[in-house]
Amino acid sequence: MYIMKKLFLLLMLLIPFTIFSQKFTIVKATKQRWVGGRPETGSGINYKIYLIPKMSSKKLFLDSIWLNKKVFAIDRFIIKNQYSDKFEARDTIVILMNDHFPGKFNSPNIDTENDTIVKEVFPPIKYKGAALIKFHTKCKTDYLIIEKFDELQPLAYP
Repeated sequence: MYIMKKLFLLLMLLIPFTIFSQKFTIVKATKQRWVGGRPETGSGINYKIYLIPKMSSKKLFLDSIWLNKKVFAIDRFIIKNQYSDKFEARDTIVILMNDHFPGKFNSPNIDTENDTIVKEVFPPIKYKGAALIKFHTKCKTDYLIIEKFDELQPLAYP
């Protein structure tokens, strides 16, 4: 009985810590394969991650996402159907990424949607899941693991 009481107290102390240490609620994560109608367009996968942060962008900075051995900078996201680089606590933010597989005339290292160089690198920590998000709070760097992406119907552009 004494051991059960100690175990119960330990659990009661750890549960609030784990609840409050989470900086985001993951609403959903989706991926959708697409193919362009012309050979030079290529194909790719559009990724969307829906998050609800527990603090504003004044205290929390989204840095980058590792996905398929590539790192994508997070420089903007969608809030209330508008692109933004700022958010408030409890906003639903949508992070968009396009893993583009170039067509006939495109360079393989250009993300044509954002016109940024996409580097092929390994993530800074080992993780099990589909993607890793790096973020900063005050002077601390932390990571959020996206376990899996729900697959949507593929798109075929004309």
